[in-house]
Amino acid sequence: MPLIVTQAPLVPKPGLVVRSTSRVKPGAYVLASTGTTPALTVRGDGITVDFSGATLRGTPATILPDGRKGLGVLVEGRNVTIKGLKAHGYKIGLLARNVKGLKLIDCDLSYNWKQHLLSTLDKEDLSDWMSFHHNEKGEWLGYGVGAYLDHCENFEVKGLKVTGGQSGLFLDRSNKGLVWNSDLSFNSALGIGMYRASDNRIMHNRVDYDVRGFSYGVYNRGQDSAGILIFEQCNRNLFAYNSVTHGGDGFFLWAGQDTMDTGEGGCNDNLLYANDFSHAPTNGIEATFSRNAFVGNRVHGSFHGVWGGYSYDSPFLANDFRDNQRGIAIEHGQANTFGFNRFWGEDVAIALWSNPTQDPNWGYAKKRDTKSRDAKILGNLFVGTPLALDIRGTTNTLLEGNEFRGVGHAVRIPAGQEVFVPLPMENRVAGTLTGLPGKVLTVPAANVPAPAPWNPMNPAAGLPAGAKEAVSKYRVAPLKGGMMPFIPKGTPQGWSTILVDDWGPYDFRRPLLWPEKTVEGGAPLPGGTSAGSGQRQGGTIKETGRYQILGPKGRWRLVSSEGVKMGATSGTVPGVVSIEVPPGRVGTTSVTMEYVGAATTDIRLRSNYREVAAFANSTIHLTPVYDLDVGGRYSHNKQDARVGFILDAITDIHKELGKHSSSLLVLHDKPENAWREVLDKYDVKEVYTNHD
Repeated sequence: MPLIVTQAPLVPKPGLVVRSTSRVKPGAYVLASTGTTPALTVRGDGITVDFSGATLRGTPATILPDGRKGLGVLVEGRNVTIKGLKAHGYKIGLLARNVKGLKLIDCDLSYNWKQHLLSTLDKEDLSDWMSFHHNEKGEWLGYGVGAYLDHCENFEVKGLKVTGGQSGLFLDRSNKGLVWNSDLSFNSALGIGMYRASDNRIMHNRVDYDVRGFSYGVYNRGQDSAGILIFEQCNRNLFAYNSVTHGGDGFFLWAGQDTMDTGEGGCNDNLLYANDFSHAPTNGIEATFSRNAFVGNRVHGSFHGVWGGYSYDSPFLANDFRDNQRGIAIEHGQANTFGFNRFWGEDVAIALWSNPTQDPNWGYAKKRDTKSRDAKILGNLFVGTPLALDIRGTTNTLLEGNEFRGVGHAVRIPAGQEVFVPLPMENRVAGTLTGLPGKVLTVPAANVPAPAPWNPMNPAAGLPAGAKEAVSKYRVAPLKGGMMPFIPKGTPQGWSTILVDDWGPYDFRRPLLWPEKTVEGGAPLPGGTSAGSGQRQGGTIKETGRYQILGPKGRWRLVSSEGVKMGATSGTVPGVVSIEVPPGRVGTTSVTMEYVGAATTDIRLRSNYREVAAFANSTIHLTPVYDLDVGGRYSHNKQDARVGFILDAITDIHKELGKHSSSLLVLHDKPENAWREVLDKYDVKEVYTNHD
């Protein structure tokens, strides 16, 4: 009989180097790391390391996100497969260097390092701005990320999850890879960042709510956060069937410093096909100083649908724009084609212009022709826009086969500017229109059915004749087994669902008390009455005295309050409660509320911990305080007198701590064990009065 030898499961230890195919023993392991010294290294050729069931932690769960440090796993070699890795509490979860044939399969690198933000609900702090413009010396390593691929070739990233960190996945000089079926959402800077990375396919990913620098109705800055960012000579990449919504920018492309200095190169020949880039506080798509294709994408409810400064030779085809302030805005663009797009409710649908002066420090402007010229605007539908086309400082523009329905002005063109319309009847105009300052031909309203809704599987559906042929040359087939990551119809979307606190975007996985605000005296911008941006021009931000109670389904009750009038003392989650501060109130105001319900996860990756939402002083600035879940949902010895005491005394403990404006002592353990430790160290009186 043959002798069968099975390898014993590997037990991780600090500094361990894995050199052969291995299976890691399931369990939780604390493997500390400092700097770039890895807690664990995988090095070899043609090996697979299966971490399924094992979790590595670099720092305890009691540590706040900006205290996480070190490198979890370093990968080196060729044809290395990492499966099922969970690494939390590090500055960088996984770093792969110079690996050809790397595979990351079903890994979870969530809850690693992120910055403590200083912007508040009322005011932006400029120190929160990111800057990804330089990475020649590995500067991005200092920003923290779930997975960092450095000089990797022919890689595959499938089923990667990164949430609750600063960024999800960085591709640095990593080429010919595939990233798919991954979830890189609710991070405070980037979902995916690429630097000098080319010939990659980014498909079927969920990259939503990667955002900072936003307070609904107050400011929408984004601070260079984005769902997907590609900087500096990233070429021939494909982005298809991704949900990239509610990011600072949805998609952020910049040619790079080399191009700005020399006028050569750029991030060119990338294809964005059938993605959803909606609800960005700044730009759904930003792509500058480069040549790319944008086909069949959805961009709703953003400040700009596309900001494409200095783009050239770029087709924008069969995209669906709705409720943006400006659908497409391009300064100094050249030979771009805008065909078969739909514009609904934009303030301005397409804006093309040139500036009288340009930055004298740009080598780009000195070494290239940067005139705004040669735009083709063909077969587009404009519905309900005050101004469809704003064309200034731009020469040789062609308008053909467009349809204007219910717009205020079809075209604004300064006197003396040339705009070519081959045959007057080829541009159908529904209603009576005037040009600014010239005349626009008017014809009776056309009986044209409303176009079909956006369909990522068939972007040309419901569009005019010619759209199918124009789109077909760019068509990308979905991958077999690729998920459709788009947010389901009926799910709340739009700027009002972007809640950014001092740790980044709120992910709806923990209880949260959040103030509702209104804007008085301002005029709504596009999207203000729909699922779009909800931005308003001018006006004054006013507190309503109403607070959203957010989180997983459950119930809340009032534990204590001081100096406020509560509209209710209990209710359901999600829900709303009014909290009024009497006029002229001076001194401390506070509210402590308790949540019981479905499983929760807080910013420290602690499951089933209660979160007590509190605010102090008459400014009503929210300060979250984290409390143990002592609801007794864990199994324990019911006869244990100490546990019984804990469960009976919880309400009193909350009240007493609230009187002293105290935070709660937090111990990382199951509730019954943590409280036993407290009771073993203190008598009952000390438990009530201890403020640490």
